[in-house]
Amino acid sequence: MTTLALADLMKVMPLVDAWACSDAECLLLVSHPADPALDERLSALVLVNRQTSEGALLGEFPGASELVLWTRFTGPQANGLHALVASPGGHLWELMPGGRVQAIRDAFGSDGPLTYGFLNCATRQSDQVYIGGMSNQLYRLPEGGLRVERADAQVLDRDMADEDSAIYGMADMDGQRLLCVGGGGKIFWMDVHGVPHGIDSGTNVMINAVAALDAQTFVACGAGGLLLQGDLSGWCQVEDSDSTGTYFSAVKTQGQRLLWIGGQRLHASMAGDTWFELKRVPDAPGVSRFARGAGSGTWALGPSSIGWTGDGERWAWLPTASVRIAAG
Repeated sequence: MTTLALADLMKVMPLVDAWACSDAECLLLVSHPADPALDERLSALVLVNRQTSEGALLGEFPGASELVLWTRFTGPQANGLHALVASPGGHLWELMPGGRVQAIRDAFGSDGPLTYGFLNCATRQSDQVYIGGMSNQLYRLPEGGLRVERADAQVLDRDMADEDSAIYGMADMDGQRLLCVGGGGKIFWMDVHGVPHGIDSGTNVMINAVAALDAQTFVACGAGGLLLQGDLSGWCQVEDSDSTGTYFSAVKTQGQRLLWIGGQRLHASMAGDTWFELKRVPDAPGVSRFARGAGSGTWALGPSSIGWTGDGERWAWLPTASVRIAAG
């Protein structure tokens, strides 16, 4: 058994995606950058425990990827993790307990990401997972199943005539309605029948991420310092952050606080009338994304530190240089 520092691993394979397993454990997907000079890129799943500063390499996958779904086994396999990982080009791999990785053949069919462009995001809604991508691709994966279903019949840009046709972020509003944001200021939500309902966002700027405040209201962020609040009835309020021009890549709710990542910096604001008054989180290191998934707190992740908060105000930071990854 050998170990290496998570910081050293991330210098070669930067953080691509993450999923919270609990308030103590976070599942990280790291990958070789998309470089034409690299014939074979690899991605790896790493499970990190912030309380013990220990990590474990769970499995390796070909190509830069999107972490779609994880499940912790119970009973005899209580320590096992099952995960599904999709490549941007639409290949799907399954991680089984013990680190065995197997490809799921033709998961997206022939009329999928290889035709319409990369996959960009995934989110869970009730007992199924949605995966979105370029050309307004939208797929549904029932939990426990391995066959992807199309959910984009009325939104897919089959002609790829609009360069802004893309889904970059999604949020479950109430277990039945799915909100999607993307290129050119695109916002729409899908009802239980798969019918899309467009919302005029009031902007043509790329929207990168969205989070639900409740069953009707959401916040979003994007390029050029864009901050946005809206609801499913079509009302939207667009604001510019104090850092105009900042590329905002992520937003998440935590209690009464909203957490934002812009320009690799962590910001916070309060929900309500001051939702757009962002303040830099004191002493926060550079971060690039939030973890998705279970747990009552929020994870903020970057190349040098992993942070966790239970209330959005007080943070505990773990240097990635101190996390030792066990690799057999």
